[in-house]
Amino acid sequence: MTWTMTLSPNGQITLPKAARDRLGAVPGDKIVLVERRGRFELEAYGGDILRWYGAFPVDEPQDWAALRDDPRMARGHEEVDHEPQDD
Repeated sequence: MTWTMTLSPNGQITLPKAARDRLGAVPGDKIVLVERRGRFELEAYGGDILRWYGAFPVDEPQDWAALRDDPRMARGHEEVDHEPQDD
């Protein structure tokens, strides 16, 4: 199924009702936009990190303990937890 949306001057789109229904999205829900293999996909945000499996390409084995402890990674948590403010 394909839907066409128009980007507003503020960079916003409105999801068509049929798309919201298929996502199970209601007002106030978070929607995740993920790029996978050059395509963008919308997903209902469930807070489950396992849903992101495969979303980010990894070229070599990772030291996950080092990544977890890296202070630069704390900034990512701030962004994910940040609630957008209405202007």
